[in-house]
Amino acid sequence: RPLAVIVFPSADPAAESFQAWVNPKSPHAYAPYGTDRSGVYDLFRQGYRVLYYEAATYEEALASLGEATKDQQASLIVLGGHGTPTNLSFGAEDEPAPEDERTLDVIDEEDLRQREIGRALAPQGSILLESCCTGQGPGSLADMLARVFPHAAHIFAPTTDATIRTDIH
Repeated sequence: RPLAVIVFPSADPAAESFQAWVNPKSPHAYAPYGTDRSGVYDLFRQGYRVLYYEAATYEEALASLGEATKDQQASLIVLGGHGTPTNLSFGAEDEPAPEDERTLDVIDEEDLRQREIGRALAPQGSILLESCCTGQGPGSLADMLARVFPHAAHIFAPTTDATIRTDIH
């Protein structure tokens, strides 16, 4: 079965869309096909083996990806957090970790290459950034990930202050 790896923030009081991915009873639930199913349920329905992780820092997110894909490359990687065009934050602002430790940023490109994180994604796999604005404009986080994962078939990222709502195939 194809593997889907989901990494969302571990502690974030404003994370309604992240909760909706795993809890169909959330008032903000992602409801594919107009049902009360969660995004995770939809992945199961499509035959994915789903591994869900929570991270408060960039290092925890990378460790989660490494652990999840040590035996099988992911066909889908979903990263969630608060986003800007150039970064994705796994931790809330009141987290004890400094901001640069909580975020995946465009300046992390060389670090990701050195760690060979591209090996986590199967050839023709997809990445979904469930975070505002990470696909907005040239030089965006999505653009950087396209360079780190040149074998990705798709990198889905919102260009506005709205989370992506899409069926994943």
